[in-house]
Amino acid sequence: MSAKRWLTPVALCVLAVVLRLAAYAAFPGIYHSDEFFQYVEQAHRLVYGSGLVPWEYAVGIRSWLFPGVLAGALQAARLFADGPVPAGWAVALFMIFASLPVVLCGWAWGRRAAGFEGGLLSGGLNAVWFQLVYASIHALADTLGASCLAVGLCLSGRGRGRAFVAGVAFGLAVLLRLHLAPAVVLGMAGTLWYAERTAARAALGGAALVVLLAGALDWLTLGAPFQSLWMYAWLNQTRGISATYGTSPWYEYATYAWYYWSFVGPLIVGLAVLGAARLPLLFAVALAIVATLSAVAHKESRFAWPALPLMLTLAGVGTAMLVQRLEGQWRLTTVALAGWVVVSATLGVLFAPAWESGVTVVRAMHAVSEDPASCGLAVYPRRFWSVSGGYAHLRPGIAIQLLDEGGMPPDTPTYDWIMAFGPADFSASGFARVACAPAVLSLFDAYYRYELCMWRRPGVCATPQSFDLPLPGAAH
Repeated sequence: MSAKRWLTPVALCVLAVVLRLAAYAAFPGIYHSDEFFQYVEQAHRLVYGSGLVPWEYAVGIRSWLFPGVLAGALQAARLFADGPVPAGWAVALFMIFASLPVVLCGWAWGRRAAGFEGGLLSGGLNAVWFQLVYASIHALADTLGASCLAVGLCLSGRGRGRAFVAGVAFGLAVLLRLHLAPAVVLGMAGTLWYAERTAARAALGGAALVVLLAGALDWLTLGAPFQSLWMYAWLNQTRGISATYGTSPWYEYATYAWYYWSFVGPLIVGLAVLGAARLPLLFAVALAIVATLSAVAHKESRFAWPALPLMLTLAGVGTAMLVQRLEGQWRLTTVALAGWVVVSATLGVLFAPAWESGVTVVRAMHAVSEDPASCGLAVYPRRFWSVSGGYAHLRPGIAIQLLDEGGMPPDTPTYDWIMAFGPADFSASGFARVACAPAVLSLFDAYYRYELCMWRRPGVCATPQSFDLPLPGAAH
């Protein structure tokens, strides 16, 4: 193997890691409440014994697979330093390195379809594209599912060992995001149709093994095999749980593409269609993801993240095909990649509200943790609990409470800090305002600006009162 063939993907991965580390250092925020309350907060419960319990875990429709993996990252961080900041970096580092397969697979697919130029452009796009940089620093199953799907498609049908790993990756993709099942079936069929029988059996065996182990995990942690899958499907089918969080028309994902890509969208889609002539299976899998999601009433842009690396890879191949028709391919390839970097950076700047989402909240909670006298934090009003950082952003020993809108702290409060969203005055209860700052909060692809104020009172905290988080459809 020539040096260029292995140095290039390594360089692309280094570039991807540097961009993602810089993004997390600048914007350690919260994109979606699921990021913490479904995953990191539950990992925090496993490691530290404290954390808020959302209804999904009370009922038992969430697997402990992803939180268990994140718990390993948190436990590893404790070997070096304790506290919410090192824990946050541990989770971010895990997610960043878990996102690298999309870069490597983009390089491999692109080189296979359009030579070195295709590999450089496809791998480069997956390394620098602003949405993938952003997704890679947030602990969401959609991000990890994208990597698993890419690994499955990239390795499937290529010898027994690789095919087995591909099958495991395909199985994990479905376990992480059930809506990827149709795309995974299509991807496995497309990659194994012409494969040797031994490779096909290895892939199917790997998928079956990881699914069976996940079923056993549900049995041990939730009480019934595969409970996180069948109960999730049953509740959504019979109760329409996901619809309580909002519904959208079937074409909503086209709207998302226009919102994030603007006038560049038709160029990306057009180049992806051109690249599909060389990599038709990737295009078919991406369409299967979008089609499946479009049939579900509740839609969020993050659900389609697993399709994004496939579309960017195809766009990179399409770009390389155009470059190869002209003279001076190396120079034009460099120019084309630089052009995509500029486009990504420009769209990333327009993406500013998402980068800022939750950053003020996280930094405020870290400030509370750094106060050695802190013993309790109240969130005001209580409906903002879902955009707070939870126990995962506090050092052990600080209890979280919720304060009703319009209410006042009791004479013997169970907290010495209040994180208030919007106008409020707690001075009559002995609290002094410490600082205020604008905060951007995200809720289902919409961004809202509030004034976040931190209030502090001297003294110790009484024993905190227990409380329940709201059920689906309740105000939150």
